[in-house]
Amino acid sequence: MTGAELPVWTANFVLMGYGEGAVMSVPAHDQRDFEFAHKYRLPIQIVIAAESAPLEAAAMTEAYTGAGTLVHSGDFNGLDSVQAKTRITEAVAERGLGRKTINYRLRDWGISRQRYWGTPIPMIHCEHCGVVPVPEQDLPVVLPTHYQLKDPRSPLLDDPEFLNVPCPRCGAPARRETDTMDTFVESSWYYARFACPDADTMLDARAAEWLPVDQYVGGVEHAVLHLLYARFFNRLLRDVGLLPADAVHDEPFKQLLTQGMVLKDGSKMSKSKGNTVDPQGLIDRYGADTARLFILFAAPPEQHLEWSDAAVEGAHRFLSRIWRLVHEYGAENLLVPAELSDEAKDLRRAVHQCIERVSRNMEGRYHFNVAIAAIMELSNGLMKVGADAPKDLRAVLGEGLRAIVLMLSPFAPHMTEILWEVLGQKSNIIHTPWPSADPEALKSDTLTLVIQVNGKLRERMDFPVAADNKAIEKAVLASPAMQRHLEGKTVRKVIVVPGRLVNLVLG
Repeated sequence: MTGAELPVWTANFVLMGYGEGAVMSVPAHDQRDFEFAHKYRLPIQIVIAAESAPLEAAAMTEAYTGAGTLVHSGDFNGLDSVQAKTRITEAVAERGLGRKTINYRLRDWGISRQRYWGTPIPMIHCEHCGVVPVPEQDLPVVLPTHYQLKDPRSPLLDDPEFLNVPCPRCGAPARRETDTMDTFVESSWYYARFACPDADTMLDARAAEWLPVDQYVGGVEHAVLHLLYARFFNRLLRDVGLLPADAVHDEPFKQLLTQGMVLKDGSKMSKSKGNTVDPQGLIDRYGADTARLFILFAAPPEQHLEWSDAAVEGAHRFLSRIWRLVHEYGAENLLVPAELSDEAKDLRRAVHQCIERVSRNMEGRYHFNVAIAAIMELSNGLMKVGADAPKDLRAVLGEGLRAIVLMLSPFAPHMTEILWEVLGQKSNIIHTPWPSADPEALKSDTLTLVIQVNGKLRERMDFPVAADNKAIEKAVLASPAMQRHLEGKTVRKVIVVPGRLVNLVLG
């Protein structure tokens, strides 16, 4: 799409069951591709700029697989990486190079399990008639519950009362099926039953009020299969009329978030490996708020989290800093935006930029780690406002602290409830509306852009908000600060991502 030449490799790296057995490699943004590129010393081209911090290919120890903005991508530069997937697919089709398609890799599902707990399989084995379904009037088959379980063998196998039944078809002695169903069968529709747990029928009209589910959250090793089965069951409930009329829908869930695993020393935590961490000890030492904040800050929810005792200590220090800052500040000062000095306006702009950034990463994207990083960055700026600062700066400090405490409340609810009271607020923080960014406070005459050379951060420069790409390019190339990076090299290309960065590609 950009005209760049690509090497073609033939290797056992590709999974032959996936597509046509040929894949596009993106080493900077896929871990297997990243490791392949390192092994064979292939170039690693960053094409998604992370929001949290600039990426440098030479410094990367693992692939960046999060969302961001496209760079080094020709006509697609500046697009959000999620939006870019659709736009690139459309562009491929427009040029007659390919088309969007869906690959189905479904296989038969063996649902029987040789265990006691589970949904009984309603089948009867007859020597004359073969496998015969239990008549509808005899459903459901109820699992006996009077057993004392002592060994792994299912007690159903030794219970003649449950086991021996007449054949529904010929009346001859027959044997009831003792296997139970995969627990996915039970869990694949309980999201609907939760809406009406005491219904006499499978579901009632209350399901229409709650379904479809707004947000599905599941572990990476569990959600894929469970999601697939739940979608099967939803279509079954829909097609046979078991969903109330007002609750009929094609999909059971509106959104999906798949969580990563918790790792310790590079391995998945498990009891068999003996590398688990008891969160109770962490809570006893630091409190539940620190435990919550660390887990949410350590990694985006969809990626694996590497456990680090030192990082837990860092989360605790940050919360302690906020605690001291609020107590040192005390009750609020009256803020009059029209009377703010330039310094106070700059600080207030940082407050409302933080509100905007945190809100954007909390809602829909669920990048909690980026949201927490933004709060930490704002707190560093607020800490510079001393007790002897002018009145307007102190007033902005008060607004900033109220915003920080509010934005931290989902992560550290216990501490922030107390701090909210310390800040002179009368209502409980949980009943307080989420802060919104003031458009007037966000206004600025200048814009700070990151300046990169071959993808590496080199400078930050301020430009007038009204400056176009050509003016920005000219100013960057003429900047004395950039001359040492350009000396003796040829500027092959200048990429300007509006509002974010400038990348110089040197030869």
